[in-house]
Amino acid sequence: MRGKRLWRNGMTLLEVVVAIAIIGILMALLLPAVQYAREVARRATCGSKLRQIGLALHSYEAALRTYPSGAITSRDSSPTSNCAVGGNANQDSFAPWTVLLLPHLEDDARHQNFRCERAFFGLYHAMAPAPNDAEQLRRCSIWECPSDPNSGIGNANCNYFGVQGGGNVPSCGGSSGYAGRVFFYNGIFHNNSRITAADIADGTSNTMAVGESRYLQL
Repeated sequence: MRGKRLWRNGMTLLEVVVAIAIIGILMALLLPAVQYAREVARRATCGSKLRQIGLALHSYEAALRTYPSGAITSRDSSPTSNCAVGGNANQDSFAPWTVLLLPHLEDDARHQNFRCERAFFGLYHAMAPAPNDAEQLRRCSIWECPSDPNSGIGNANCNYFGVQGGGNVPSCGGSSGYAGRVFFYNGIFHNNSRITAADIADGTSNTMAVGESRYLQL
């Protein structure tokens, strides 16, 4: 056996450590890229939903000659009557624009589940008549942006909000305890609004109608 070299199979501990280190480096490089690609896809979905909502709004206006009300309320529709949170949320609040727009977002079946002549719950969840209460708490993915971690099964999340308007001076402000809440009545969506395309002086392509946000007070 003298002069012959013995060969053995397997890897040394050093080789194993080097291989693990290489795999770790590759994972560290690849995972952020994968996460970035996934987020780009999610953001593309969110952008597509905004476009669909915009088209649905134009479809609604073409059919009914007005954009949907931000929210229908039985209270006086003057600004000063609607800034305070007072009133009965399960009696004074009726269908919001998100429900009114459903048929134009190809979800007429969901729209039929609501009873728009009955009350909805408004700024906070006080029980509304059936079936609206249960339907408001049931998930509707049309109004979800997948980038929001709150979006998911069993959570009636909403990321799309109608724009009331804006400016340096609000139409009115909230009462004591809600002093930070302000209302505008110069936009497309406010209480009992009936805005037409002709009312938008700057043109629809230059005016914000809907925004995307993670904030939802309900």
